[in-house]
Formats: sequence, structure tokens, C-alpha cells
Amino acid sequence: MPGFALADLGKCEHAIGLKGDEYEIGLVRRRDGRPGWLIVADDGSEISEYSARLKQAYAAEVSIKQARMQGFGVREELRADGSLRITMSK
Repeated sequence: MPGFALADLGKCEHAIGLKGDEYEIGLVRRRDGRPGWLIVADDGSEISEYSARLKQAYAAEVSIKQARMQGFGVREELRADGSLRITMSK
């Protein structure tokens, strides 16, 4: 990957754990001159299959935070298939 050396592999600036998953997602700042972050595996390959799960987990957290700020009660249920069910009530 552009801008990364062999010594950089296996290191990240942020690690995010997803509920129901034994692995963490490692994030590193882009080094190719473009803004943003990359999801990178220990071997330096980009991990696109985790991108959808990361976006889903982020959206869930934002939704939960906003609901609580508006006075909703929030219940989270992690299902056996790894999906998250969120119930909100006032």
C-alpha cells in the first residue's frame, strides 16, 4: 500500500472491537496524500469486508446516542447471528 513500510504492518492508530467478533478492526491514517483512514490487516492488505460492519456499528452508536439525548430508552440485543437489534421507547 502506498506510503506504508514493512515495519508499519501490524500496527494501527485505533483499534475497534465489534460486538460478537473476536477480532478488532485496525485503523490507520492514509499516507497517500488523501484525507481519511484505511482499515488494514496485519499483512498490509486493505480489509473491505469489515468496512460494512464498521459503518453499521458506527450508525448504530450514533442512533443510540441521539435517541438517548432525546429522552428515549434504548435496549440493545446482540443476536446469535451477530446482528444487533435496537429497541427505542419513550
